[in-house]
Amino acid sequence: MDREVTANGWIIREPIDLKKQTPTIAQVENPTLSQIRTSIATIDGHLAYMLVLENRKSYIRVRGTQQGRYLVDLVPDEQTHQNKVYHLVDSTLLKSTELFYLKFENGEANDLPVYYAVTQDIAAQAVVEFILTGKLDESLTWQIGANKFIGPGISEEL
Repeated sequence: MDREVTANGWIIREPIDLKKQTPTIAQVENPTLSQIRTSIATIDGHLAYMLVLENRKSYIRVRGTQQGRYLVDLVPDEQTHQNKVYHLVDSTLLKSTELFYLKFENGEANDLPVYYAVTQDIAAQAVVEFILTGKLDESLTWQIGANKFIGPGISEEL
């Protein structure tokens, strides 16, 4: 049995209740990896919308979609990465032109490329890897900027 790992220095700030526009849980300091995975699982895009994890240098935002998938944005240490935002993408859908509808917490809605939405397992994998190592999970695909993708088997801008 694995011992429980604590994400020292990290804070879970939300998920946000869409109906009440308030956090659904209290702030959790130094959460365990189980608490992080459980918090991600509560984001359903209907009742709970967004989870933010942060430490003094970095933050991770996980948003749930109404389709049961997740959007993950990660800002590593701002000084090292010059405020770059990394978006986790589903590499199997990069060539797809399909869009999905997403309603944002401010009431606005937008159609986004389907490759921005990943499964719960992939979202949790990316979050846990970054919390444990401070690095992007190199086995996953990330978008930086409008057309630059990094990840396994990706050698060009799309």
